[in-house]
Amino acid sequence: MRAAMFDEYGPPEVLYVGTVPKPVAGPGEVLVRVHGTSVNGGETAGRAGKLKLVTGRKFPQRMGIDFAGEVTALGSPHPGLQVGDRVWGALPRGRFGSAAEFVAVRARQLALVPAGLDLVEAAALPAGTTAITALRDQARLKAGERLLVRGASGGIGHVAVQLGRAWGAHVTALAGAKNLDLVRDLGADEALDYAVTGPADLGLFDVIFDSAGTDPSAYRRLLAPGGRMVSITFDSRAMASSIAYILASTVYGSRRVRFFSGNPTHRLFADLAELVASGAVRPVVDTVRPLADIAGAHRALEAGGVRGKHLVQVV
Repeated sequence: MRAAMFDEYGPPEVLYVGTVPKPVAGPGEVLVRVHGTSVNGGETAGRAGKLKLVTGRKFPQRMGIDFAGEVTALGSPHPGLQVGDRVWGALPRGRFGSAAEFVAVRARQLALVPAGLDLVEAAALPAGTTAITALRDQARLKAGERLLVRGASGGIGHVAVQLGRAWGAHVTALAGAKNLDLVRDLGADEALDYAVTGPADLGLFDVIFDSAGTDPSAYRRLLAPGGRMVSITFDSRAMASSIAYILASTVYGSRRVRFFSGNPTHRLFADLAELVASGAVRPVVDTVRPLADIAGAHRALEAGGVRGKHLVQVV
């Protein structure tokens, strides 16, 4: 089967589409024909060699974390799943390879896609399970609380804005000037240009969702008493100090920063499906490129100013 991969760390141009063995669904696994996948910040950092301590130096390495597609085989019978089902999901933490024609995953790593949602477009949302975990489970966001979303127009931030609206929070969204209309449409009560609005221009918040990673100490000071800040990324320009700060903040001080790396399973994907079916969450797609142009999707994400997700269509 065709799959995206690279033989050395470097810019997007190191990516190419090669041929690898088609996976077989083992016991408890599901074989999915991938229709679409998205490009995530962790993948671009990994491809660039910024995560060598985790990804190592064994090549070729694969690309792709999340996916949406159609079940083509079951390694063993599974209640609620059958060949032909439309599903979305993600590979377990630390594994890449969904930017390919087929992927074999444990049944617990996926759930059914809501009816009526295009399978390529659906690939814009699996990463949004991170926003569900951050706001519902980590921050325990409540109706009436003030929520600040950094990176509000991005692949995960655009879901966080919608969740904040759905769960009754007052949502302040920081995004680029050209994307302020988008985040307002998604439900932000206030949409502010991050290039001209800094921490000193903002008030206090009960919850801060940070998908930008820069200057965490300045934003941490915006937490009201009892406030919670959840960060899903580090500052790639100062990785060591960024990691050290977040780790220290989990131990010292009353306004602690919670950091986590998403590893969603069936329940979260099912919860996401319910939110989509209810109309609370919808996907936002920036661009769709064929698998052969996955390098273009990486370049577009790294260029910034994203509106939702950059998708790669496989089928």
